[in-house]
Order: sequence, then structure tokens, then C-alpha cells
Amino acid sequence: MHVYCLQGRIRGNRWSRHWHDLVRLHDAGIASGALADRKLALSVARHKAMVFREKDSSGWGIEYEAAVSGQPRLVPSGPAQRSLAVDYASMLATGMLLDEDEPFDTVMQRCALIEERANAHA
Repeated sequence: MHVYCLQGRIRGNRWSRHWHDLVRLHDAGIASGALADRKLALSVARHKAMVFREKDSSGWGIEYEAAVSGQPRLVPSGPAQRSLAVDYASMLATGMLLDEDEPFDTVMQRCALIEERANAHA
């Protein structure tokens, strides 16, 4: 999600499921534990930096440690958010999210709150 927000481009269909899943993990209480485990988060960030080298929309290397050091980006903006909204609507229409009918804007608002918590946690 952090990489998507920095790149601003969608990679295929059903990408918005990650934002939906994050909200569900938060609802289940799992997000709090994940936010508290800085050692694990740093380990994952360092591994991703070695294995998944990505660039942002300006061509700069993405710094994964920023995502666990008070600068995670979980809510895209502009065209990236609009593309994600179209993808989410398609997932709702095909029943991929089962009985969920939470509006995309609500999912984004909830992810913004999780992002704030993650920033405060760091």
C-alpha cells in the first residue's frame, strides 16, 4: 500500500482488496499488535529493500523503512485514488468482497485513521 501510494499506479485487477483487508484486520484487533512490533516491521522493511526495489512516481527509490518510521502512506491521492475506487467498485459488483458493501470513501477514511495511528506509533 505504501509503495502504491508513492507510485500512483495500479498493477492489475483487485488491487483495492489490500485496503479492504487492512480495515478488516484493524476491526479484528490485529493492526494494533502489528503496529506495536517495531522489530518485526523493521526486519520486513529491510528485507523488502533488498528484494523488492521499487521507485516512486518521480523515479526515486522507495525507502521502506520510512513506512515503519513514522511516514507510512496508506491513502493514495488524485488519479491513483480514482483508479483504486474503480477497482473497488468492480470488486463490489462481482461479489469478491462477499457481504461487504462498505463504500470506498469510508474505507479510505478508515485507512487514513490507521495511517495516523501508525505515524503516532513510530
